[in-house]
Order: sequence, then C-alpha cells, then structure tokens
Amino acid sequence: MHVKGRHVQILAASLAIPLCLTGCGSLGVATSRQSEFVLAGATITGTNNLTAEDFLRGMDLTAGIPVTDQALRQACERVRQLRIFYSEKCGVRMDGRNLWIDLKVEPVLGPPLIFENFVWTTRKELLARLKRELPLFTPEVPEDTALNSDIIRVLNKVVAERGIQGQVKVDTFWAMRGGGGYVFAVAGLKAPVVACVVQGENAPSEQQVAQAVPGCVRENFETPLLNWIAEEIVGSLYTSRGYLHPVVEEPFVQFLGEHDGTFPVRVVFPISTGPQYRFQSVTFDGIAKSHSAELNRKWKLKQGDIYDTAYVSEFELKGIWDQPWAQHDATSGDAIHPCERIDESTKTVSLTLTVTVPREQETISPEKRRACGGGMMVFSFVGEKFVTAPTGQ
Repeated sequence: MHVKGRHVQILAASLAIPLCLTGCGSLGVATSRQSEFVLAGATITGTNNLTAEDFLRGMDLTAGIPVTDQALRQACERVRQLRIFYSEKCGVRMDGRNLWIDLKVEPVLGPPLIFENFVWTTRKELLARLKRELPLFTPEVPEDTALNSDIIRVLNKVVAERGIQGQVKVDTFWAMRGGGGYVFAVAGLKAPVVACVVQGENAPSEQQVAQAVPGCVRENFETPLLNWIAEEIVGSLYTSRGYLHPVVEEPFVQFLGEHDGTFPVRVVFPISTGPQYRFQSVTFDGIAKSHSAELNRKWKLKQGDIYDTAYVSEFELKGIWDQPWAQHDATSGDAIHPCERIDESTKTVSLTLTVTVPREQETISPEKRRACGGGMMVFSFVGEKFVTAPTGQ
C-alpha cells in the first residue's frame, strides 16, 4: 500500500519552557552538554490500538528517569521512519525539569494481517507474540511499514521454535488477486486440509460438505480461501434449506499433528442457522408475464414448502432460459431479476421473477434490492463474522 501525503511535525508546546526537538539546541544550554530532563510520561491520541506505554517501550524510553533532548529527537524521528501512521505530530510539555511527550497520530488502516500456514498455532497467539516483542505493532499496520522486517524476524523465531526448517515470506498471490489481506506464509511448509466440517444446530454432515464444496479438502491450507468456502457452504447448504440469514463465525483450524513432515489440519466452520423461511407464492413479470400459465405448471415449490434458493436458481436456468421465447440471439439471452419479498412476521417468501430483454437491462438500485429482500454474503477476512444481509446494504 502506497501512503501519500505523509508528514511529521515535531512540535514544542508553548508552556513555561518550550522544548524544540528539531533544528535547535537544548534548553538554553550548549547542545554538546546534552541537557537532561526527567521524563514524566507520554500521551498518544488519534489511535485506540497503541498506548503511551507501547510508545515508550517501543522507543526504549522509561518514565521517571532522565532523558536527553537528543533521545527525544531520535524517538520522534523513529516514529516517522516506521511508517505506521498517515501522519504524526510529536511534541513535549514541560514543568520545570519534568517533561511529557505528546504524540498525535492519524492512523492508516492497512489490510488485515493473515498468517497463511501457521497451522500449529492460532492467529490470536501470533498477534500476542508480535505485540509482546514489537510494542508498536498493531494488526492493521500498512503494507509498506518499516516494521515488516521485524514482523518477519519474530515469525521466523516462532517457526524455528517449532523445529520447522522454513523461512517466512510475504505471499503476494492473494493481494494481486484482490484477496484483501496481507499474507505471511512459511515457504515450503505442507499443510493439507483433510476435512472440512460445520458445527452448529442442523449442521450438514461432513460428507454433505465434501460433496457441496469439493475444493475445501485440498493439498495445502490457504487462509484467504476460507471466505469463499464459507460463502459456498452457506449458498449450497443453508439458503437451499430456507436459512436465508445464517451467521458464520470465524472458521478455526484444528491441527492434527505433524505427520511425515506435513502438518495436516481439519477446518471447522461454526454456523448458526437463524430462522427458516418457507415459500409463499411466485409471480412472473416482464416478457415472462404472458407465459405465466406455462411457467406455473413447471413450478414445483408449493405454499408452505421450505424456501429453496437452489431450486429457484435451477428454475431460472431450466424453466426460463431454456424456453424458445427467452432467447433472442445466439450470444445473449434475457436477464432474470429475482425479487424476494420476505415477511419477517410469518417467515415466508413471495417471489417475483422478472425477465427483461438485453436492451432493457438496468442496474438494480440498492433501494430496489432491499425492497426485494434478497440476500448476499457480507464477509471479510479473519477476525470478523461472516453474515448474510439484505442485498444492497
């Protein structure tokens, strides 16, 4: 991530005795004498992810002992060089010989850090280890931060402690494909996924998951794929059973122990179903309206049946697009706009399938999408819930 407009101002507060940290000597005393002041403490504003204690520890400063103006300049300059903020303002307040550092920052939100195949530990444990050894570390550091070399150094220590012969690298594969995360991986480590399971009430069996999402069991574990796998599980095994708004907690990885130099894992997706919806009615609109009688004869869902989104999708393809009247040339067919109107009080769905010819296709506004009650997956990488929400939100 390239951060533009970075700037640092090192300010001196206009109090009893101002302290200038750049381009000037120490407080009325020759610079060579390196005047010392007692560092009373620090404040940091603009971020909830770092504390004053983090700043002092990261800068090798200790409250309650003397500090030179040179050390203060170096500390503030070090913050700038780390490139962990969009901007920083570093100043001091003084009361006699007591001195406080005031750091005001404007954070930049980087992509979430993803630890690709550290399957023998957890993301929480890795974040805690990085924070313990790198006080100025946060999980949202920018991609171009100077902390990267330190992050890799700590992760390599974690790998070595496990007895693994491998080096940590930044994996750019997913970033180049819009993966949305900053991925650290152990080069050459084999972590096959031997099973994917779902936990929760009315969860599908392991066999059903394997059949619906065959790509989940794979030669090597890849964290960014969990998002797409979760979406596929929801679409294939939940909305098809009428659970239109399931909530998927962050998947977790069960390490099964080292075996012949590999690190096999089992991936678990905790999912709560939410309410189950049932079919109420279907109507056809647009150029399909004149064919309603024919389409209704083909329609199999009955009032009170579980609302099956897989059946609706199949009907769009087989019941509509396969019809001679629904194809206008060899390269483009009609557009089908499904509109689900959900009655939350009765947990029923009334569906309208509107068919338009290509020249009449339009962009469906968020307002229309919300009115239709359609669902979409809203998901992000580690640390968040995967949820379904009304389309357009």
